[in-house]
Amino acid sequence: MTLQDQIKCCDRRHPGGSDFRLRTYDVILLAVAQESMEELADMVSHRYQTNLLAITSGLAIFVFGGFQTSNQANSVAPNACVTIQQISPEMTKVDDSGRTTEPIRITINAQGSPEDLKKAEVVYLEDGVERSAIPLGDLHTGVQTVIVPPGLHMTSSSQLFDMALLRPDGTETPASSEVLHGPNATRPKEAAFPPLTKEEEQEEEDSAQPIATIEPGVDREEALSITQFDRDEVAITSEDGFAKETSGDDSKLPPQIYTLHGVNFKDGMLVRFSTMKGGRSVEATSPLMHTKVIATLGHEDPDPDWKPTNPTALMTADVAVPLVITHTAQGGFSVRTAHSAPSKACR
Repeated sequence: MTLQDQIKCCDRRHPGGSDFRLRTYDVILLAVAQESMEELADMVSHRYQTNLLAITSGLAIFVFGGFQTSNQANSVAPNACVTIQQISPEMTKVDDSGRTTEPIRITINAQGSPEDLKKAEVVYLEDGVERSAIPLGDLHTGVQTVIVPPGLHMTSSSQLFDMALLRPDGTETPASSEVLHGPNATRPKEAAFPPLTKEEEQEEEDSAQPIATIEPGVDREEALSITQFDRDEVAITSEDGFAKETSGDDSKLPPQIYTLHGVNFKDGMLVRFSTMKGGRSVEATSPLMHTKVIATLGHEDPDPDWKPTNPTALMTADVAVPLVITHTAQGGFSVRTAHSAPSKACR
């Protein structure tokens, strides 16, 4: 979705057909890519005649009006304005159910008459969608701190996710626990496999099933380890990947790929991913793709009728981590009152 499309999503129409116009002031935190900040600021300011308060750390803070029907526009002359100055703590702790465990203090600056500052609410949004509204009562003119009590539900994301390969018989491989890194994390460089010691070389030569073929960069010990499995068993010997949190319109981002090594892989086999978000279990599946053999084992048995009782090919396959696993909802707060003025009054 383009920035223009995202801005258009903010337009609403009354169920009865009346146009909505911006009325009550809200401060919205929009998390977008840093390089898109100025473009977003220009479009929002032009479309809604609003003020850009600040751009900092990937957050754009705007002052918006609320919604007012065109029939009300000429009869109401509000003159209140409420802006958010600070939110503390910046990172809120939540329990296993996704509810905050500590109060959130929001410092605001309210302008207007007492009548216009009545019936204030703090609105909590995720990805621009209102999730909760907490009544504040009546505000007074000037700087003040309002408190959101503990217990606010947030769709926080776990920093871990599990994945397991579903076998044709309905069972699944043991789940591996993987880290969901922050959006700005960088993958560390990986050390190359050390060369085999003389003892390891001799052990491989003495093996009843020595390595017959192997691609560059493949761990020889991993290739030899496949003898532990039954011949037709589907199993994973290792996983390799680096998944990061995504947010906003992440459907256009390139897929985040994990590479699996194991035995008896086939394209289309499903990998089950699971994690916790906001205290709720989230699951999704993704198919294996690009399966191929990366090492094979031979045999030293002279019997022409010899048949292996274990797999003889180490395979690799790719799987994309589903977006529902990596997506992290972007939370923000706004403040609205019974009446408010055009954004120019907030300058």
